[in-house]
Amino acid sequence: MKKLFLIFVTLFLVFEVAAEGQESAPLRLVRTITLPPDVKGHFDHFEVDLKGGRLFATPESYKAVLVFDFKTGELIRTHCLPTLKDISIILRLI
Repeated sequence: MKKLFLIFVTLFLVFEVAAEGQESAPLRLVRTITLPPDVKGHFDHFEVDLKGGRLFATPESYKAVLVFDFKTGELIRTHCLPTLKDISIILRLI
């Protein structure tokens, strides 16, 4: 039990020191993306495809997956799926 406690304390101290040592610049706005006017409300999920340069977004009540060009911010495609109840399941499959 004493050995387990020492391991726990050691790991805690190692991660604590590592967390304090991380200093990075604050986030900054790089680009804003204009949404289609009929998209309202909140978004369920976002997914980034770095290799393909795409951003996938699923608005809650829109029943579609919006595909944006990650570099330009332009809307590439809209995949409408009106019969799907949980549109975010699509992003889990991508």
